[in-house]
Amino acid sequence: MIATLDADHIPLPDFLDETIGFFEDQTVAVVQGPQLFYNTDSFEHESPDWHEQKLFFHVILPGKNRTNSSFWCGTPSVLRRSAIESIGGIATETVTEDLHTSIRLARRGYRVVYIDRPLASGLAPATLKDFLAQRFRWAQGAMQVFRKDNPLWGRGLTTGQRISFFASMETYFDAIQKLTLLAIPMLVLLTGALPINTLSWSFWIRFTPYMILTFTALWLLGRGIYNIWDILRYDAIKMFAFIWALRTLITGRTSRFRVTSKVAGDGNRSPFQPLFAPHWVMIGLSFAAIVIGTVHLIHPIWYQPKPFPMLIAIGWASFNSILLAAGVFRMRSVSRRTTYRFPVSTDSYWQVTGDNDWYPARSVDLSATGIGLENMGPRLCIGDRVNLIISNGIHKSNKRKTSTADTQIALPAHNHKIKLTAIVTSEDNGHSNGKQRVGLLIEDFASDHDSADYFGTVYSPPNLLNGHMKSQPSPHANVHN
Repeated sequence: MIATLDADHIPLPDFLDETIGFFEDQTVAVVQGPQLFYNTDSFEHESPDWHEQKLFFHVILPGKNRTNSSFWCGTPSVLRRSAIESIGGIATETVTEDLHTSIRLARRGYRVVYIDRPLASGLAPATLKDFLAQRFRWAQGAMQVFRKDNPLWGRGLTTGQRISFFASMETYFDAIQKLTLLAIPMLVLLTGALPINTLSWSFWIRFTPYMILTFTALWLLGRGIYNIWDILRYDAIKMFAFIWALRTLITGRTSRFRVTSKVAGDGNRSPFQPLFAPHWVMIGLSFAAIVIGTVHLIHPIWYQPKPFPMLIAIGWASFNSILLAAGVFRMRSVSRRTTYRFPVSTDSYWQVTGDNDWYPARSVDLSATGIGLENMGPRLCIGDRVNLIISNGIHKSNKRKTSTADTQIALPAHNHKIKLTAIVTSEDNGHSNGKQRVGLLIEDFASDHDSADYFGTVYSPPNLLNGHMKSQPSPHANVHN
């Protein structure tokens, strides 16, 4: 067996327990779990409970088990080595080697089993640049697979598998549909030409039920995860990257492979980035079309408008502009921190290096490089070097009394505390409780044991899951033999 994890993913304690048993079935080549992300301030997170890939990993991929067309997604997974060797190894001819390998395995009669249970947690792309670079690579890889190992023909696949694999690859062509839907109202307002000949009742009695049934089906099949507004917004953000990637279907050429960075910190949250230039062009054209359409309604110039269709086109173009602008201004809520901060609150105690007095505090958040601290003692200044004791919360009742100049505080017992030194690097005065909040940059730990305890606390399973499925798997995550 081979376990595969991205470098930024951390396996949960039961990772192997949850996966190894499936390999009793000799046809199982891969057991794949969902990709969960603990940095909930990433570009693709709308909230701790919803990110751009959630529908895929918790609705679409579980459903593919029914046709034995689930596919390997890289991390987190376990592979049967003999199955991989039987197809000549990983399919490195394409940049989406996981999908391509899955198709080859299916042609040989092997299965990829998807289980909708937490196995590991990692980092999602934190910035727009990395988010689009990753999606662009996926789209290019799908086009390569179309050229090299198209699931629609060739031996070894069932009809259900052909349709399912094709559906996962043709999704990138949706960008053309999205661009068309953006362009139609602009063309109507600029030229007066209508895409349909009539808007009589015969049209509406067909169109209205169609739309109602479409969105009802999406809502029901989405199992509570299909968020129409956010999905449309992210589709608009990805649209031009996907269209650009479609060239690979014709040329066969791809960009040089680049590992997706998961580190934020460039500080650029401006919506006026070069990557958003096509979106601003579309917003500008939509606005110009709305103005021209409105002018023609008042005083026709180069075409005679029909009022009702023109009003519909103005509303449609306005919605498109709002959708594009919402995608662009998504940048304003992206974190600028270089490492994710887990909201961990625990008793802490500090002293300025060289002093004897200890003072109480409480952690607000913990990260790999720093700590947010709510200070209950004398005011700290930026640049102060402090010794810090953090209770690891194992035995909070086992304490010993230590006297300070200001108060009696209870330090954790020796076996249940983490000791380190840090520098005060920032101060946040925006809180109304009157307590000082400071940011600490970790300099060093008192021992390797303290370091291990600290990172074990920061990257504990509850923090890694961060609101993801904490108990039972999704009820539709069935595995079919």
